[in-house]
Amino acid sequence: MYQEKNDRQLLDLVSIHKKLTYRAQLNLKDEISKRNLNYDLSELNESLNSKKSKINNLDYLKNMGFELHDNGDSVEVKRTSNAVWMDIVAIVVGLLFIIISINGIVTLFGSLYSDQSFSIFTILWCIAQASLGILGFQFLSGINRLIDHSGFQLLGLDQMITLRKRLDLKKIEIQKEPSSIHISNSEKKVTLQMEEVDIISTYSDNYIHKMTLKKLKEKLHEVS
Repeated sequence: MYQEKNDRQLLDLVSIHKKLTYRAQLNLKDEISKRNLNYDLSELNESLNSKKSKINNLDYLKNMGFELHDNGDSVEVKRTSNAVWMDIVAIVVGLLFIIISINGIVTLFGSLYSDQSFSIFTILWCIAQASLGILGFQFLSGINRLIDHSGFQLLGLDQMITLRKRLDLKKIEIQKEPSSIHISNSEKKVTLQMEEVDIISTYSDNYIHKMTLKKLKEKLHEVS
């Protein structure tokens, strides 16, 4: 990642390391180490250690819409209330955008077939309103998340993992041994699975979330 940069450029990146992603910070430190450059990396190391600690403590799980409860005897993962409300807000905004889009389309066709004169500004405004429909349908993906995670629970207790979630609108409950939990990798997504059933997914280019899922898998494997 940084092989083509000279020593001075590498050291300049250290001063702005807070703007870099966790993966980029790791690569930067590795490249500096390979070149045996003598430079104060205390702040960079502090940032890396802080992120690593948060990954190990599964703090970033909340950024993915989930929270972990570990009381020593059991491990439980549930959907956060903030994530649920964000899905509801996304649905409302999506519906609002679609209504505005429909109004823009109706107004546009009404103007085109009307005997009254209309301006270019009116057409552009109607097109802008109509284009909101695309964004609206994207926001409506919150419906899928809201339904899929309704009643979601991942519980590790007594050497067993219990998954409760909705699958094709039907609420299911699966109970398996901890060894059934694994990570599935694809080009775009990384998914924590129980055998073939998806539990939590994240984008493959989000290194922190990938490592969080890996740590969660390890945590669930330790259930006894």
